[in-house]
Amino acid sequence: MSYLLARAGKPPFFLSVNNAKAYFDPSTLVKNSRKHSLRMLLERRKLVRRFADLLRESANLKHVLT
Repeated sequence: MSYLLARAGKPPFFLSVNNAKAYFDPSTLVKNSRKHSLRMLLERRKLVRRFADLLRESANLKHVLT
């Protein structure tokens, strides 16, 4: 994930004590679910939004090369 962010000129993602729960909760949900189920289809947008919010909140511009 950090590689993709860096390629796009965004700060890399750093997992920390402060953001670990927000990262692992949706990750575990995705890992333990059937990927092509109706539930996953309905939950996908919400999970993507949660990850996007986490990346925005965790962004630290001091890690971006200018």
